[in-house]
Amino acid sequence: MEKSRIHKKPLKMNNKGFSLVELLISIVVLVIIMVPLMNNFFRSMIMNKKAEAYQVQSNLAASIMEGLKDLTMDETIAQFNGGFSMLTEIPGSLSIGEAVQLEEVPGGYNKSDIPLYEQSTYYFAIHDIKVGGTAYDAFIKMNPQTYKNAADTMNNFSMPDVINLDEKANGFLFSTGVSETDTVDANALAAFVALGRDYAYKLWKETVYQAYLDAKLLWDEEREIAEMEGSPLPTPLPIPSFDINDPTYEDYCKETIIKTYITKTMKISVSDDVIDYQINYQCEWPISTTGLDTVINYPICTKSYAETSLQNIYLFYTPSDFQASKEDVIELGNPGGDSLHFFVARQNVMAIPLGKGIKINQLADDAVEVYIDNEQFSDPITGNLLAESVIAGTPMGMGDITPDMMKSEKKDRIYDVTISIYPYEDGEPMNKYQRELYRLQSTREK
Repeated sequence: MEKSRIHKKPLKMNNKGFSLVELLISIVVLVIIMVPLMNNFFRSMIMNKKAEAYQVQSNLAASIMEGLKDLTMDETIAQFNGGFSMLTEIPGSLSIGEAVQLEEVPGGYNKSDIPLYEQSTYYFAIHDIKVGGTAYDAFIKMNPQTYKNAADTMNNFSMPDVINLDEKANGFLFSTGVSETDTVDANALAAFVALGRDYAYKLWKETVYQAYLDAKLLWDEEREIAEMEGSPLPTPLPIPSFDINDPTYEDYCKETIIKTYITKTMKISVSDDVIDYQINYQCEWPISTTGLDTVINYPICTKSYAETSLQNIYLFYTPSDFQASKEDVIELGNPGGDSLHFFVARQNVMAIPLGKGIKINQLADDAVEVYIDNEQFSDPITGNLLAESVIAGTPMGMGDITPDMMKSEKKDRIYDVTISIYPYEDGEPMNKYQRELYRLQSTREK
């Protein structure tokens, strides 16, 4: 029997491939997917570049700020007028074109318009700083004005120039009270004026008003008689009133007159490591009075310095209104203590005349050396020194006051510092600083 044959249909291979349309569609899809990814990639690159530049600018500004904080103002000025060396340790710093103090900057500021006796804002610039292949300009503004207007800041005080200042061994006192603005002078004057007016009112009642009461008794009798007789009534008596402007009582009521009767005494007692400080006001009324206080005391502070004995005391002295007529007095005692240096740093030199000046009283056996600024305690017209040292009741003249070892002056010690970084621009300073890249602000105390 013949075997049947099985015929298999041969397989056909599909060699057709992708059509052009399919290829284009694939490309379009790929582009649609890749464009956002590429955007993110480029955006990330740009942000990284910006962050890198921002970091460079931040480090540059911080380096300048740290350099400034290590310098006094005199040293800062010297840096920008030759011998600049602040940025020599910045990594990657290639070169610095120039470092200058600016006399004229954008905004119309010109130092020639500022009075010589008045310190003001300082402006400095560092041009063409090449860091990481990019050139920058740095603009520096140092402004003390905030701390001239704020109460009780160092810019408001004529500070003594002190070497080796140790806060544990130094006491700081204010002649006005606990600070320059918290003054007890006005409180004492107001208290004496109140006492004087009360006393004047008492005198008025005992004299003028009592005379009125006596006259009114007679007037009442005359009125009763007139009413019984039907006669015209007597003219009513005017009721008197107390007037503080009455010249009879001005010695007790007028502030400007009472002020001339007051003597201010600052009593400072030091016992090894303790300061006891009070301010005393004594009013010499024109006549001996009964029941009228003549002394007002203000205890200012009792402060202990437990870690070490006191070596120096600095009195920030503001002339009182009373010293126009009477000397301000400083009573200084250091019984049994170690040698003490006492510095008097005068405040408000231009605002308040010195008048009668000061008298410094101390005991003969007290180990105290007194220092003042000779110029600040001299009469501006005659040149006479308006300060007197009295030891154990005997005037010793200026032989016991050393005026040459201390100078006190009012100057700016705290500044708001602003450092702005700009892209480098060639040309004069007035044509620079158009596009700020980075700003750093801080405070410098020096």
